[in-house]
Amino acid sequence: MVALFARRDLEKDIGDGGAVPPFDIGTLYESAADVDAAVDAMSAAGASVRKPPQQADWGGYHAYVEAPDGTVWELAHNPGWRIDIHGTAHIGPIDSR
Repeated sequence: MVALFARRDLEKDIGDGGAVPPFDIGTLYESAADVDAAVDAMSAAGASVRKPPQQADWGGYHAYVEAPDGTVWELAHNPGWRIDIHGTAHIGPIDSR
């Protein structure tokens, strides 16, 4: 899925005073613990943490990391979204039918 986010809003959301990327890539995780684990793994692989994992203003939990190639990633858990067994994200509860 694609979501649009103004660069000035991205700059505010990252909040570290660093260079604002032209875009970021977001990944959705099933839990805050999964976000923490992914940040740890990316950091161990050479990524820089731009915003450590934390509660977000929108009610979820997220972090930003920058890969060695300059790509900025947002890693997030959004309690209003669910991920089905196939890895597809859904807004709201998954219909079990």
